[in-house]
Amino acid sequence: MLQRADDSADNEDISGMFQADANGHLILNEKTHLNIEKLVLLNTPKELKVKREELSTILPPAAHRQLVRLTNNFINYMTAVMKKYPPGKELKTVSEAMKQHDGVHALRVKYFGPEASTAFFGEEEKLSRRLLEIMSTLDESIPLPDRAHMAQEILKKSMDANLKPVR
Repeated sequence: MLQRADDSADNEDISGMFQADANGHLILNEKTHLNIEKLVLLNTPKELKVKREELSTILPPAAHRQLVRLTNNFINYMTAVMKKYPPGKELKTVSEAMKQHDGVHALRVKYFGPEASTAFFGEEEKLSRRLLEIMSTLDESIPLPDRAHMAQEILKKSMDANLKPVR
């Protein structure tokens, strides 16, 4: 069950959280994803309903329908992720981490569709995949959390040097 994180959403102006394109469809990008997450996680179900009703007066009808569907899908997605990958379960190998990464990606596509999944999570998934690839090249005797830290440093240095990571 998803729970409300805090009371900060009560007085928040939601009018600028979502935008529609010229055709009246919801613009799908990382900001939209983060705002859907914020809308769902910072509000009780009753408050979410009220805010979605308020958004119906701001967004074009098609965009509003998309938003309602995506917020419902987000709730179902989070439930599925928590069920399949319970918090606190430690991953022991890079292979396990890659399988989980692929599994989460599959759930994202299932709940949001390929277009929204890419728009919402594409960059994050590319970065995570690259970190896992780097981790797989490091000495397996090094504990996984340490390899993760090392991979972050390697990737950061390559990005700082304006080198594009190998894809």
